[in-house]
Amino acid sequence: MSSTLSPSDLPASALAQVEPSGEGPAYDRAFFLLCGGTVVFMASFGMLLPELPAHLAAMGGEAYLGGVVGMFTLAAFLSRFLSGRIADRAGRRKVMLVGSAVTAIAGFGYLVATSIAAFLALRFFHGLSTGFRPPGTSAMLTDRIPKSRRGEALGYLGVARASLRR
Repeated sequence: MSSTLSPSDLPASALAQVEPSGEGPAYDRAFFLLCGGTVVFMASFGMLLPELPAHLAAMGGEAYLGGVVGMFTLAAFLSRFLSGRIADRAGRRKVMLVGSAVTAIAGFGYLVATSIAAFLALRFFHGLSTGFRPPGTSAMLTDRIPKSRRGEALGYLGVARASLRR
């Protein structure tokens, strides 16, 4: 016996969640800029991580690899507790721009860091950016996308975030 569901078997509320609502376009120029900016933002981490062990070894800091990676993760974790409230008060765009600026500054900082202590501080600073840019992007996206298309749009944003991960 086959138990195939047809649309008439579903409650109207379930159908409303999957059928287009006609609320307007979900994907505009801003959406594609958010996703494209996310790919570039995530590339800043993806391009650095494979080179980290060799860079630390050249500085004589191979033993600090775990601490360097952990420092970034700790900062990212801690900054997420504040970023949502700050984004609600200051605005999503400002929070995203600060996160992007911190990432850019940190990227150039790696070129001039000459000590393990400077590198650890830089990794903490760089980790802070991930507490601001990605949540700000998600919040801005959900503000712009019609409610009926948010899941789909967040899925595309997730693909943009994961596109350069190993």
